[in-house]
Amino acid sequence: MDRNRKRSYLWNHFTIIVSDPKYVTCNTCNIRVSRGSENPKKQTISGLSSHLKTRHPQITEKNDTSPAAENSDSNSENDQQVPNKRKIPFLLFDINSKKQRNELLQSTIPGWVETSSKIDTNSEKGQKFHKSIFEMIILDLQPWSIVNDPGFLRHHAPIAPNYEIASEKYYRSMLNPAYEKVKDAMQNLLKKKKCRNSFNLS
Repeated sequence: MDRNRKRSYLWNHFTIIVSDPKYVTCNTCNIRVSRGSENPKKQTISGLSSHLKTRHPQITEKNDTSPAAENSDSNSENDQQVPNKRKIPFLLFDINSKKQRNELLQSTIPGWVETSSKIDTNSEKGQKFHKSIFEMIILDLQPWSIVNDPGFLRHHAPIAPNYEIASEKYYRSMLNPAYEKVKDAMQNLLKKKKCRNSFNLS
């Protein structure tokens, strides 16, 4: 599946449906198109090709001018320049939005996620949850994108079903304030230590 996504221009015009990866959505007309099998190893892109030829004949590999196509070409050049660059061999889910998060949780762990009485992000309890996730990312040297990982979302959903994990951007925004707070604390600690040493010397 991932190889086809990298090699074929077709993936510039379709998006995998997170809640049902057997299907994709056409980015032009929003119609669902099957990839033929529930098994990722048996899925094909023939249905995608047939859909474009039938519904959007103006879209071909030669005249594909989508931004995704340009980025794909650029990435291919970069990969050639850095042959030892680490690549992720297989992506089961590609989650980039709040809607896709909800689809994933509702389809893989039904009944675990409650949609009512959500914890207010700005409440004391909500801030404690956000701080806990932020500290985990920093202490474990995790990437900010971990908040979009399926395993991470599944782990947190049953623990706090009414808590909505914030975006990657939100946790990034917590870094500078945390840094300034730690820096001030360290400076005050050093000042106190310096004062005590001066007092002892006198």
